[in-house]
Amino acid sequence: MIDSQANQRSFLRRSVGHAEDTSLVSDDLLDDCLSQALREVNQHFAKVGVGSFDTVEDQQQYTPIPSDGYEITKIFYPTSSDCVYPDGLSSAIDSYRLSDAIDDFGTRRSYEPSIVAGFYQGREFFDRTFGNGGYVLNGTQVYLDPVPGSTVATVYFLFRQERYVSVADVEDIHVQPYYAYAQAVLHEALAVGRGALSSVSSSGGVGMTTKASGHHLAMAEKMRKRFESFLPVLMPGRMWP
Repeated sequence: MIDSQANQRSFLRRSVGHAEDTSLVSDDLLDDCLSQALREVNQHFAKVGVGSFDTVEDQQQYTPIPSDGYEITKIFYPTSSDCVYPDGLSSAIDSYRLSDAIDDFGTRRSYEPSIVAGFYQGREFFDRTFGNGGYVLNGTQVYLDPVPGSTVATVYFLFRQERYVSVADVEDIHVQPYYAYAQAVLHEALAVGRGALSSVSSSGGVGMTTKASGHHLAMAEKMRKRFESFLPVLMPGRMWP
C-alpha cells in the first residue's frame, strides 16, 4: 500500500530537490498537489458502477447518479418491440449460399445486402429491448422515451464512479501515475514565484545563473507524459460503456 500522507509529502520534496525546505515547498502546497493527483487518478481510472431506479408515471427526466459518481455511460430502458423470427431452414440455407468462406474455421463473409440488413434488424431488436429508449443528458441525467406509463419499470444504468476516497487509499497499481501527476503539478508551481530563480548573486560580485523555472517546466512536461503513459488504451470490439 501507499505511504501515509506525511511520507508522501517527504517523497515529493526529495523528488524536486528540496528535501528539507518546508518554507518554499510547504505542506499546503504539497497537499494541493496530492489532491489534484488523486482527482486525476479517480477520473482516468474510475470504477464502473451499476445502478437502477424505478420509473414514475409521466416522468421522463431523472437524476439517479450517486454522490460518488462522475457520469452515466449507458442506459437500459426496456421498451416494447416485436420479434420477427427467421423463416427457418430455407433462410439459413440462403444465408449460407449468399456468403463467401474466408478461412478454414467456418468464418464467412456476406455479400448479399439483405443479409447485412438482417443483422442490423437483429441488433435493433436487442437495443429496443435492453438498451434503447434511454438517453444521457449532461452526463448525470437520464431522459426516457417513450413516456413511462402507470406500470412501474426498473431502469438500469452504468456509471463511472470514484475509485479512491483519500490519498492514503491509492493502491499499488496506481501509485506511479499518482506520483507522476503530483510531481508535474509541483514542478509547475515551483516554476513561478520564489521557485523560479533565474540567477543568484552575492555582495562580493559572484553570480550564478540557475534557469530554475525552465528546468521545472521541462520536468513538469516529462512527468505529465509519464502520467499519460499509464492511461488505459482503447480496446477494440464492442463493449459497455
